[in-house]
Amino acid sequence: MVLTAATAVAAWPVAAQTTAELAQAASTSLPAPSIATLVKPDASVPATPKSGSEWERQASALIQREKLKHADELHAAAAKPKPTASDYDQLTTMAKGSADIISHPEKVVGTQWLSDADARQATAERENAATLRTMTNRTPTAMQEQLDKAAQTLGMESPTGDGLAAKMKAEAAAKRRPVHYRLFVSQSMGDDAVRMAMLLGKGHDDMQIVFRGMKPGQTIGQLSRYLMSLHKKAPKMGERLPSIVIDPVYFTQERVSAVPVLEELDDQGKVVARVAGVADPSWIDGQVQDGQTGDLGTMGPVLPVSELDMMKVMQAKAKAFDVERWKKHAVDSYWQKVPFTDLPLATEQKTYTVDPTVVVTQDVVLPNGTVLAHKGDQFNPLKEIGFHQKLLVFDETDPIQVDYAEAFLKANPDITVMLITTKVDRKGSWKGYRDTENKMRHAIYMLNQTIVNTWKLEAVPSVVTANSSVFVINEVPVHQGGSNVADYASPR
Repeated sequence: MVLTAATAVAAWPVAAQTTAELAQAASTSLPAPSIATLVKPDASVPATPKSGSEWERQASALIQREKLKHADELHAAAAKPKPTASDYDQLTTMAKGSADIISHPEKVVGTQWLSDADARQATAERENAATLRTMTNRTPTAMQEQLDKAAQTLGMESPTGDGLAAKMKAEAAAKRRPVHYRLFVSQSMGDDAVRMAMLLGKGHDDMQIVFRGMKPGQTIGQLSRYLMSLHKKAPKMGERLPSIVIDPVYFTQERVSAVPVLEELDDQGKVVARVAGVADPSWIDGQVQDGQTGDLGTMGPVLPVSELDMMKVMQAKAKAFDVERWKKHAVDSYWQKVPFTDLPLATEQKTYTVDPTVVVTQDVVLPNGTVLAHKGDQFNPLKEIGFHQKLLVFDETDPIQVDYAEAFLKANPDITVMLITTKVDRKGSWKGYRDTENKMRHAIYMLNQTIVNTWKLEAVPSVVTANSSVFVINEVPVHQGGSNVADYASPR
């Protein structure tokens, strides 16, 4: 269970800042140590630039490469003609005309269009009534055959066969981004470096940016907001977003403890080459084309991963979870949370009846056509089944009512008595509840609203008995001298 939860940590996309904004931010606040070699390492240049101009040179190179890559798109956007005033006027006129037709369809189809449509629908239903009944009575297999025939006639995929499902799966797979580059990053790299990684991910559809988890005390929501804050602007409609995931399993499998680490993958997802200290896919591409594969070593500065391993965190929490303690707490706290169905104290002797007779509102017909009951028939369960017990509804937190309940049990040894309490002592919890049961040597049940509604209970204590046709409810004012339990000791 824990392993599934850990590996199912959801991936979510975040937007990236524009190239110009990134270059400006990078040139004004260079983190220490610098990660200029994220772009392209140079054997003749130290890993850390000697000055801000070196960082600007490398950032400018990256920006220029991105502009060239998207040159056609930029040119098309710039050359797109703007709508003329006449176009706007024409569209406005068409929109107003459409709105008028929707509001007043009778202008187009006449004033009788609604009644004509209703009449045509009624005629179609009458003409096809037999067909509809036949279809609804068919087995699922027969229905499937009819749907297949209809789809074949229309030249469509069968909605019940495997072809449509396979087509949908294929379309989903085609939309899924292939992963040819996997870039391991961490917040320890600094805001500029993480922003640069996001820009690289935005420029490569087949690149995945991987975080190990969240920093100590950080939530997924806080990490998401941190990443969103790096580009400062909300993504535009239709804008492609970098693929960012949280997956501690990749970090464990690839033994990544310092970042950045870039891997190039083949079409089967196997690692072709790996380099630490570099994030630019074009650099590792060049190495692979030159025949350099496998672990290419560390070509730039790296920093320890600051995020926690989500897998290990969950495993540790699961291991530290005290099931027995949790169960004990759940049991002990039950009476602190359970709602009570309370009733006021009876202050006078009161007797009333409840008639359980049920009137049938429509014929009850069995599947074979036999009429079980007709509309208007009456059924009284007391006449057919009877009521062979007595109910005493009381408040077990009231010592006087508890004494009355004990006396009631002793006065009715030959009939089933059900004791029902409105509430229990919350502080006494289960011990107090069991102590009362042990004192009476009898089970005690909790009152609920269904019981109150069934017998229309109004006060406690109340004794529920029955004769052959109605229930009899007696309210006993125990605090005003009560009533002799012998009054309810005889059989019904």
